[in-house]
Amino acid sequence: MDNLKHKQPQDVNMVDSEQEQPFVDEIIDLEEFAKAGKVPPVRCRGYRIRIGKQTYTVTRSIMTGRELLKLADKTPPERFRIDQKFRGGKTKHIGLDEEINLALSGVECFLTLPLDQTEGYSSRQQFRLPEADEEYLNVRGLPWETVAEGGCQRVILYSLPLPSGYNCNSVDMNLRIQPGYPDTQLDMVYFYSGRQDL
Repeated sequence: MDNLKHKQPQDVNMVDSEQEQPFVDEIIDLEEFAKAGKVPPVRCRGYRIRIGKQTYTVTRSIMTGRELLKLADKTPPERFRIDQKFRGGKTKHIGLDEEINLALSGVECFLTLPLDQTEGYSSRQQFRLPEADEEYLNVRGLPWETVAEGGCQRVILYSLPLPSGYNCNSVDMNLRIQPGYPDTQLDMVYFYSGRQDL
């Protein structure tokens, strides 16, 4: 009877892909890389990230929403929402214990908002604004939406703080977007919340 030779399965070398990446001895500014369309290195001295208006330097590529909120001094984290903003204006909500990879292509910055401003609120995005306008609105940290009704386009900014001298602390602002914007000027704005001069 012929001897049966059993072939042993070949060993598979598991190579850590991160170890194959060259180490970049510098701090990588994620916003600059995203706007330039470049992919951040996996291995580097650190990442410079923007949360709201402030920038921070971290040394890990994997972080949770909770860690990002604590880094930005948004405590307790359970009372805040954090979103990841990508090149082109797309945003993605990050759960408190959800891990995100800073080395992904297109990560521009992070936006935070107190939950008492977003609970029960569903943003309408019925048309797009220029990227610079959307970034400005997001950085302000106030809920906003774009609405198209009856042939009229409006941007609604909620809970806009007012200076002293009025009978309320904030208003909702409706800004009419004229055809041809941004080449045409904006000249019509409406306020709601019973604003009166004192």
